[in-house]
Parts: sequence; C-alpha cells; structure tokens
Amino acid sequence: MLDGAAVLARSVGASVHILCVLEALMYTPPEMRTLAQRDPGTHPETTQKLADAIGLVHGMGVQEVDGEIEFGIALDVVVQKANSGRFDLLVVGARGRGHVAPQVIARATIPVLAVPA
Repeated sequence: MLDGAAVLARSVGASVHILCVLEALMYTPPEMRTLAQRDPGTHPETTQKLADAIGLVHGMGVQEVDGEIEFGIALDVVVQKANSGRFDLLVVGARGRGHVAPQVIARATIPVLAVPA
C-alpha cells in the first residue's frame, strides 16, 4: 500500500501523511488515550514502524512525508482524519487486519483509493 501511495504522490508532486492507529480496546483505561497522544514514544514498536514507513516513502522520491500516531478505533480515526479537510485523497489497504476499507469508502467525504495488500 505504501508503495502505491508513494508512486502516485511522486508522479503528481503530492505530499504523503502516514497515519498509524493504535486500536482502542473497550477495556483500555481512558487515561491511555491521553498518554498516547502526549507521548507516542510510549509505543516504541509503532514509533519505529512509522519512522520506517516515512523513510520508505521518502526513499521512493516523495519530498514531503510525515506521519502521526493516533489512539482509538481505526475506522473512526481514519474517517475523521480523511474528513478533516486537510487531504485530497485517502489511500487504504484493501485487505489486511480489520478489513476497514469498505467502511472507510462508505464514510469518507474525499476520494479513497483502495490498494490490495
């Protein structure tokens, strides 16, 4: 999925924003969301995966690449970000953990490109 987003962004001179969502479980204490927002380093594996993804996309020739870690229900967080008015296109994996692509497509107010995993 990142490869497809990078190729598309590079071809049109677009920037890429990578979103990692740490899935909230119903038994997670409410203060965990605050902790995750305040210090993404609390989750070193996710922080490293995000850094690796940013490096991969930048290495494929995309000049402007950034990312963030959010905490919550993946579908809700992705749709909220997509509908925030900051983005022109959302690229999501069409298969994989959670299978949220169909729901994202239905709820997003911007175009969505679903890329096979």
